[in-house]
Amino acid sequence: MIGQQNAIDRLFEQQAARQEGHDIEQEHHLLAAVDDELYNQALVNLLTAHSLPHSLVEWPEWYAMLHTVNYMAPGVVTQSRGQVPKLLEASFITHREKLRSKLKSSLTQVHFSIDIWSSPNHHSLLGIVAHFIDRECRQLRKALLALRELEGAHSGEAIAETFLTVIDSYGLHGQVGYFTLDNAYNNDTMLPGLKATPLNPLIA
Repeated sequence: MIGQQNAIDRLFEQQAARQEGHDIEQEHHLLAAVDDELYNQALVNLLTAHSLPHSLVEWPEWYAMLHTVNYMAPGVVTQSRGQVPKLLEASFITHREKLRSKLKSSLTQVHFSIDIWSSPNHHSLLGIVAHFIDRECRQLRKALLALRELEGAHSGEAIAETFLTVIDSYGLHGQVGYFTLDNAYNNDTMLPGLKATPLNPLIA
């Protein structure tokens, strides 16, 4: 750890030496080159794709890397782990709306595969995946709509209720097609529970 910290300190010293004599105009150009919106999206992609902790933005190594690329960047980009959940939520909402638009314009009904998994920490998770033909590329697409925790009994009624909540959030009433499920008993009771809903003539 001491050697690592010394290396980081040397980076800052080298950068400080390079900054000597830089004029205000150059700093303005460097500051203008920082696109915080693109940075935030790239940060979200990095954290989610590699399951990295929110505290990454506070790591000295991360700060040193930004400082080396553009010594004006650390002063304007996200530096607190407390800001990260807001960035993640905003990114999720943006991508969900894009997906919702694609699903609404699907060339076919939207079909679903549904399954329940147990996480390593013993939480029951209901995965709901949509399958549809994308209007733009006219190809089969699939998308994870939700990974919801199931609390209490895993009854067919509970699964149906969770599914309906997800469908409602994407505005897919009237577009529901077929289901792919395993042979668990609760799936047998889930489908009859959906028959009483106005989702689609196929299951009404």
